[in-house]
Amino acid sequence: MSKKAILGIIVLIAFILAPLGIRNIVDTTIKSQKLELNDKGILLSIDNTQGYLNSVRDFTLTITNEVKFKEYLTDILLEKYPVYEVFINNFRKSDSKKFDEFLKGIVFKGNIKSSNINPSSDIEVYTYLDKFSDEIMSKIKEDKESSKFILSFLEEESLALTILFDNEVKVKTLSLKDIDENIKTTSKSGKEVKGKFEILGHKLINNSNDKAIIADLKLDKINISINAKNNVVFLIKDIEYNMNYENQFINNGELGIK
Repeated sequence: MSKKAILGIIVLIAFILAPLGIRNIVDTTIKSQKLELNDKGILLSIDNTQGYLNSVRDFTLTITNEVKFKEYLTDILLEKYPVYEVFINNFRKSDSKKFDEFLKGIVFKGNIKSSNINPSSDIEVYTYLDKFSDEIMSKIKEDKESSKFILSFLEEESLALTILFDNEVKVKTLSLKDIDENIKTTSKSGKEVKGKFEILGHKLINNSNDKAIIADLKLDKINISINAKNNVVFLIKDIEYNMNYENQFINNGELGIK
């Protein structure tokens, strides 16, 4: 057998085995991260893994300790973007008891898409709010009219977003899932109330670095309309906001509405 043929076979074997090797590395990393996350108030479960050249991992993430989770999240933000320090310190000083109660026991689901060929490629994460804490869910179910809308909202994965990370796990883009919901309920007086709630075409492009928060926000449409005795209509289209923040003295933002 010629040297070229042998080399070709070696390259072919390497190509076949590479995805398996990278996938195993990622799986091992996830397992080690799960232990660390447990200490940070987060329970992570990988429910299913599919794919060879590209992997899709379905996950469930539950916040078990809201205080530890907040500290972990703010520490990560400070590590990636030190310029956020002013905002994070203000957040830490604020009274967030109600926010903590909201976070406790909340469950997110979604999937992680990554390449098993190129370890330096981007990572795409899709996640949605699956359920609130048991306490909040029980309160929601007590109100039959409101629960119809809220539970349907959750079942349809309406509160969802897609985040694109680079290979250093910094956010490149963040997009909310389009929300296009028809509202139908009954007022206290017994009258039927109809409405519409839309948030369409949202995308945040993040170009932040160690020295500045740089981001471009785009939103095609936001619409809140209620057909009741006093009609309520809130409609804005083609919103663009460009932000560049270095500190409280050096910053600028530009808002455009077409």
